[in-house]
Amino acid sequence: MGDGKYTVGSKVHGGLTSWNEVKAMAINKGSSYCKTQGKEISDVKVETHGVRSLTPQEAEVTFTCVRPAH
Repeated sequence: MGDGKYTVGSKVHGGLTSWNEVKAMAINKGSSYCKTQGKEISDVKVETHGVRSLTPQEAEVTFTCVRPAH
């Protein structure tokens, strides 16, 4: 996205997956990306789209990666 911000997403088709699970999948992707740089995920913003069990559930996460505070 620029300015040190990144976006990742997750999508689930059908079923009864909870919104927390859909969001967690996207956040975990972002966290893994930051870890590859030796950093931590920060400034997380989540947007969701879809209707559970009727349309695909999508979560889009925007975040930054920051150096660990130790």
